[in-house]
Amino acid sequence: REAAEGMRSQELANVAWSLATTRRVIDEDLWAIVQKAIAKGAGEMNAHAVSTIWWAHATLGRLPDGPVMTALCAATERSAREVFNAQDVATTVWSLATLSSLRGMPLPRCYDDAWKIARDMQPGQFHNTGLCKLFHAYLMRKHGLSVGDKGEYPVWIINQAKDAWMMQVRDLHDLYASHTHQNEIAGVFRDHLKLNCEVEWVTDGGYFSVDVYLPDGEVAVEYDGPGHFVGTGRDQLRWFRSGETCTKTAATELRDLFRTKTCAGGVISIPWFEWKDAENQDEYLRRKLDNKVQ
Repeated sequence: REAAEGMRSQELANVAWSLATTRRVIDEDLWAIVQKAIAKGAGEMNAHAVSTIWWAHATLGRLPDGPVMTALCAATERSAREVFNAQDVATTVWSLATLSSLRGMPLPRCYDDAWKIARDMQPGQFHNTGLCKLFHAYLMRKHGLSVGDKGEYPVWIINQAKDAWMMQVRDLHDLYASHTHQNEIAGVFRDHLKLNCEVEWVTDGGYFSVDVYLPDGEVAVEYDGPGHFVGTGRDQLRWFRSGETCTKTAATELRDLFRTKTCAGGVISIPWFEWKDAENQDEYLRRKLDNKVQ
């Protein structure tokens, strides 16, 4: 905590990155110190540090405090005029769109500045990861999630960036199609509850893959393993069994928002710890469906 106050810009970016990647419960006192240090040091940050700090906020699903928001936006506008590279642009665009979609944040002017830089670039300047970030931001606008997104997109967003995204969807589909838990859940729906279902169903347009899909009710069913929640698996199980709430990661929250937009019947989440402790899986899934109908 004491060290954070005197850190340089890249060191602050590293701390923010570390906090975002641990998936642990954040110490609020430490977070307040980091926020104060970011607000103080943003004016000296390079473009990569700025984009990393935006990414950390988006990954955590936390809006920057007021002074931090002002300082980061100013630093982003400066970076857009001077030194943004393709990676920094894609990271910044995705992060701002994500914060807007999750927390209702009106998109700041620097969001348009970042897109202007992207429009002047060629798709070959981006790695596939960057193209996927840009297309993800485009989908947030397409589905009405990001607030006030009226910017112009590069003409290549609907071909090269889309192709990179679709390749990612296909890879994930192939990776998870044979996963045990998804097939267990599908088996209960199909064999015990007598419901039609599809495993790793790809949504219209091919933009997303759903763990289990119930076509009759147009319901997405997602099995959420430990990686979908904050904390270690051991912590999650302990919190659940003691009646405490397990918090979903920001990425899982965003996934659920997209599911509600692409599946008319909405989304049912199956937390791994609930599935593990369910004495009667038939009744468990039936209750989930009944609660969804209500």
